[in-house]
Amino acid sequence: MVNQYPRTIAEAIEALREPHAVPVAGATDWMLRHSAQDVPIFLYGIESLARIQEAEGGVRIGAACTHAQLMDDPRVPQMLREACAGIAAPAVRNLATLGGNLCNASPAGDTLPVLYAADARARLEGPDGARELPISEMILGPRRTALKKGELLTEVFLPRCDGLWRVEKVGGRRAQAISKCSMAAWIRMRDGRVERFRAAFGAVGATVVECREGEALLLGAAKEEIPARAAAVLEAFASAIAPIDDQRSTAEYRRDVCLRLLGDFLREAAA
Repeated sequence: MVNQYPRTIAEAIEALREPHAVPVAGATDWMLRHSAQDVPIFLYGIESLARIQEAEGGVRIGAACTHAQLMDDPRVPQMLREACAGIAAPAVRNLATLGGNLCNASPAGDTLPVLYAADARARLEGPDGARELPISEMILGPRRTALKKGELLTEVFLPRCDGLWRVEKVGGRRAQAISKCSMAAWIRMRDGRVERFRAAFGAVGATVVECREGEALLLGAAKEEIPARAAAVLEAFASAIAPIDDQRSTAEYRRDVCLRLLGDFLREAAA
């Protein structure tokens, strides 16, 4: 009989040897994704998965931390707290977890643009030991991750996000809505020049969309030089963004809104 209620990560990894075992932390969309043959391995009893700990250069977040928990913890960067506040409604945020949002690997996952823009890393543990991956390498496509059979996402390391940042979600309404598109953008200045610029967009590609070429165009720019470089930055991102038409929106609308959001952010940075 498989242990569906492990108390440690080691017990959970052992339980995942069951052919149809599926780790569960939140289960807010279980009925949408799984069949009667799937065996849920409930992770609620593993205390280490629900911890938030300060670490050198950032914060370590257990994969079973709920969105409500993240919103209420001052150690969590405000970028992520704001993204969590836009997820569904309080009833869902009290159950849904950061790890679940990641492992679902939806292009419209609300926390994902922030994690991409901040260069967050995922800790995976399994029968062969532990490894760490950038979030951008853990998510391979819609509903596809780099998790191997028997592996468990246990922790996310989120670096500090000091500087100017913005998180935006565009949906049909303010709550209980799947994103039409979303953005997380971040600029850090040092000695009067752009030291770091990151921008990531959700729901406009098979995974979260980034554009290293566009980001590089802003590096080293003085604040007053940002407006002159903005057009080239937007052009680079326009080439990277690849939305589709679906029941929630059109590709044209999504691309236009994303570029307007990024343009507004660059104007704010220049100001």
